[in-house]
Amino acid sequence: MFTRRNILLILIVLGIASCCMPVGAVLQQFTHRGMVTAVDPVQGTMTLYATHRWGCSFQDGTMTCGWIDIPPVRVTGTVPDPAVFSVIRRGSTVEASSLGIPGGTWIGLGLLTPLYPGGALVATDLFGDPGSLPTPLAADYAVITATQPDCTACTGSVCPAVAAEVSVSHAGVVVHSAVLLPGAESRYSDPADHSGISVTFVGGQASSRLCPDTPPTMSGPQPVSLFLIHVDSPASVPAGPLRPGERPGFLVVTSFPLGGTVYLDGDTAGTTFCSIPDLAPDTYEIRIEKDGFQAWTGDVTVNPGKYSRVNARLQPLYGSLRISTFPPGAEISIDGVYEGDSPLVIDDLNPGVHAISASLPGYQTREATATVRAGQTSAVTLRLSHGSPGDMLYSSPR
Repeated sequence: MFTRRNILLILIVLGIASCCMPVGAVLQQFTHRGMVTAVDPVQGTMTLYATHRWGCSFQDGTMTCGWIDIPPVRVTGTVPDPAVFSVIRRGSTVEASSLGIPGGTWIGLGLLTPLYPGGALVATDLFGDPGSLPTPLAADYAVITATQPDCTACTGSVCPAVAAEVSVSHAGVVVHSAVLLPGAESRYSDPADHSGISVTFVGGQASSRLCPDTPPTMSGPQPVSLFLIHVDSPASVPAGPLRPGERPGFLVVTSFPLGGTVYLDGDTAGTTFCSIPDLAPDTYEIRIEKDGFQAWTGDVTVNPGKYSRVNARLQPLYGSLRISTFPPGAEISIDGVYEGDSPLVIDDLNPGVHAISASLPGYQTREATATVRAGQTSAVTLRLSHGSPGDMLYSSPR
């Protein structure tokens, strides 16, 4: 019978490997995506019919990563936790990561589902090391984890983890953080869209580089930890009864930038990116609100058995001002209010003309004006002089 004891044995093997492998022997990660063709709870294995692999490429100094089509291949590995078998079944679409070789031992598994029929995939459940799985979480959640080492029990490049720091973001904003001991769980529920997320730290490893006595040349396999993460989707918004024999529709609402609160006929429906299923065919009013941006309002028609989409570009209310001086370190005031020392960027300024003052001991105070436009960053560079008024080198936009 497969139990979590298997994971402990895997972590022990990785720890032993870290002292037996050559310096710098970080294990290569393999990440695949595809459909589950076989599960064996007794042996603790899962077989994936992989059609994609995660890869990165460099061009002109820029790294681009994404899923790459591959000839279909079957890959088998031991699952990171027996809870996998209560969620992932034959026919499920998953992402799976392993170290050293494709398969063998899955260090991360994610259950994937489309945002809407034929749409992009998101992960609703993660098992293993979340840093090894690239697909974004459902409901616009993101989780960052950092494990803390027991520096008295390190083996090579890894140590047992005594705790894990967990940070949860929703729509790009950090909404929850916690420090979890092995076996502990932390939950967050969003009051606006009624979505939620749970994070359990089962156990794992941390890098020995975090310990004060670790030699700076220490290298070896990367630490691996086991987390269980589950996302509850936003609650559906009731939108009127269906007529007999009528099929519901589906609505997807997104905005640029993301993170806007969505209102459907005046009722809160979620936060962009937002999916609203089971809607009665009808025309609805959509309103999207986000701090620092003008509210967006529009109508959308939902048809029976189909999905509709709203893409809203939110218009910013404010602009920014980037100020530099020669020499640097001058005290900068905007409209008579001290903002800081140059160089600096001042955000959330109302559009229009603003008065700038730059002063530095030993130099003559420099006065100037700059025009700020909504959604833009205006740049001003000033030269300060000992004996004559400073000169404005340039200002943009002009």
